[in-house]
Amino acid sequence: MLFVPSPRSVTLGGPALCALALILGLGCASGRPLRVQGSESELELIEGLAQRFAEDRPGVGVALSGGGSAAGVTSLIDGAIDVATVSRPLLPTERVEAARRGVRLTATPFALDTICVVVHPKNPVVALDLDELGEILRGETTRWEGLGGAGPISLYGRPSSSGTWSLLRERVVKGDYTPSIRALGGSAAVVQAVAADPHGLGYAALSYVRHAGDSVRVLGLVVSPGEPAVDPRDEAAAREGRYPITRALSLVTLAEPRPDAAALVAFSQSETGLTMIEQAGLFALEASHAEP
Repeated sequence: MLFVPSPRSVTLGGPALCALALILGLGCASGRPLRVQGSESELELIEGLAQRFAEDRPGVGVALSGGGSAAGVTSLIDGAIDVATVSRPLLPTERVEAARRGVRLTATPFALDTICVVVHPKNPVVALDLDELGEILRGETTRWEGLGGAGPISLYGRPSSSGTWSLLRERVVKGDYTPSIRALGGSAAVVQAVAADPHGLGYAALSYVRHAGDSVRVLGLVVSPGEPAVDPRDEAAAREGRYPITRALSLVTLAEPRPDAAALVAFSQSETGLTMIEQAGLFALEASHAEP
């Protein structure tokens, strides 16, 4: 968990958060921070937004942790956090569970992300079609021969709690992932693993791939036979839906959120927030209607 304090005042509560505050040398006060948990793909972006959000709000701190979109939504329904960061649409089962527990969820999209497929820069492959990618991730294709490369394919991905894992499974895998994929804790870990493995292939969020520079090669994806490959870094392709693994990143709250939670959501769509999203390498979404 990362604690992002207000630079002027810190409010914490509970033994665990007090212990964390003492580790960071922040002290412990009588209140509690705004608690945010969820998507590892959003973690770096939310950290920056939370730090900027807290700067002008005396007494407001933000306790931030990952664990995946599913973990964030579960914690929100349980009342353990105030904001869930989610990198996929809310599932019908999550809405049903929320209703069973007597709460309603509201999802506010604030940024557009693409899931990038990456390989080692020495790999000669520059593009795959969706069927080829699905066959690789299901374990039906296990070598680079026939795809333009050579040698065995080693796979790096995310755990099933990840929104990235879920969305790729729905749109590309359309079945079960091969058990040979090494599930790593976040996009940064996937990028690092592929950068160190000449036979590696992995998938990661756009901002982490941008930060990786030339340490990995980003593959284009061919949606239909005969069409050109689409690059996930192409903003127009993402906004127009031409890149097949595009998703909205959302902040999810209760329908009647804590005021600080509502303020964080509003900040993500402010001029400052939109600028920070673009600077992080994602595509900002203008203020939009929340999804009840």
